[in-house]
Amino acid sequence: MFHSCLPATVFLEFWKRRRAVLAYDWDLIDWEEEEDEIRPQFEAKYSKKERMNPISGKPEPYQAFTDKYSRLLVSASGIFFMVSFIVCD
Repeated sequence: MFHSCLPATVFLEFWKRRRAVLAYDWDLIDWEEEEDEIRPQFEAKYSKKERMNPISGKPEPYQAFTDKYSRLLVSASGIFFMVSFIVCD
């Protein structure tokens, strides 16, 4: 297990240092990342339903919480499997 964690830790530490240097060089020290809302066009790729936008009155793609939750569950179980595979190694 140690042999797989050490390179990842070293890489992350060097990446943090490189990111700090780039942020200083580009004068982005006070900049904070913002998480953007998912665009309706992107969600339309996975959505078959539409609902009326109460502001514009136009139909827009809609994805139910259960659909989002099922995709999240599949992704999380895959990640959990990979992490457990590394830990049990």
